[in-house]
Amino acid sequence: MWAQEAIAEGVIVTGYTKVPDLTRRDLEQVGLAVACIEAAEVFLARQGAGKKWHLPADRQPRYGGCRYAHSAGEGQKVRLLDVIGSVCSQCRNAIALPALVAGLWSACVEVVKASRQAGVWAQTASHTWLDFARAQVHFAGYRDATVKKLLSGPLEDAQFAGQARSVLAVWESVMDRQRTALSAFRAQCPKAVLAAAVGTACDEVLSDRGIKHTAEGLAQAVRGGWGWNVRPDRVVCRAWSDSRVQGAAADVAGQAAVAALESAWGRGARVTDVSAIEPPMLTSGEGHSTPAAWADAEFRERWNAFARTCCAWLEDALERVRPGGEERVLLLVEGWPLVASADRDLAFLT
Repeated sequence: MWAQEAIAEGVIVTGYTKVPDLTRRDLEQVGLAVACIEAAEVFLARQGAGKKWHLPADRQPRYGGCRYAHSAGEGQKVRLLDVIGSVCSQCRNAIALPALVAGLWSACVEVVKASRQAGVWAQTASHTWLDFARAQVHFAGYRDATVKKLLSGPLEDAQFAGQARSVLAVWESVMDRQRTALSAFRAQCPKAVLAAAVGTACDEVLSDRGIKHTAEGLAQAVRGGWGWNVRPDRVVCRAWSDSRVQGAAADVAGQAAVAALESAWGRGARVTDVSAIEPPMLTSGEGHSTPAAWADAEFRERWNAFARTCCAWLEDALERVRPGGEERVLLLVEGWPLVASADRDLAFLT
């Protein structure tokens, strides 16, 4: 019954969607001062200091209400902006605000989220095409129609029009910040043609049966122990490609690949299956206190050699696929936008 009365009085009932978090600090960080949000009050109750706030029992929805509401006591008017983070999760499903205030509240939440995202992009250290594609998906412009719809009611109301215009102005400013951040992000991404060539080289090496066999043998040697789930061929290719697309020379990319395997297997990896180490051996059994010590030394020499071999193959493949003419290639690209991990080699198309 309470919900029907609330709707009749011209308020929004959030249904099964929680009122989104919004604090005074959030508003200050984006330069917003919205009087109706700061003054928005709701009836809440709690058992004592430090306890969660609840909607009073007489304001709970008929079905699915909070079981703690009856013990929370009588309600009192409190500023929602001051207590939203301490309101019971279930009671937040039924918090009601005047329709126009609810629209402004939700619009401010969108502004805060977009502003935070712009800050994240500006501070990002890794600039890959996959990261850029994922960033583009979250561009605030895709939410522009939603925000303007939320503000349409307040903009037509004399009491709230000024506040709505200020929120809209900040929203447009935040979108401009995001555009600037995305442009700077894109400028720092590697050359698209190089990124595609590097990805093709990795695909060629990873599909080689000899590389696969050696990688599986190395993984089998430590099966059940430290680093058992490492796939050395993929570790090497990822480290090499990340270095190469950023403009690193071949030797630097090779060092990065060896360092990546060092990080995975250099500390703590012990051979658990000696039979996986196939002849010919790369080290002598002399000078080792136990057979296990020799096996560990042999394993280390083998994964070092594997990393160097992979990098040599990758460089050869890169030379073959590096474009040198005007030939065009037609691609069929599915699963747009290209934001999945498997799309990293084609993400520059987004």
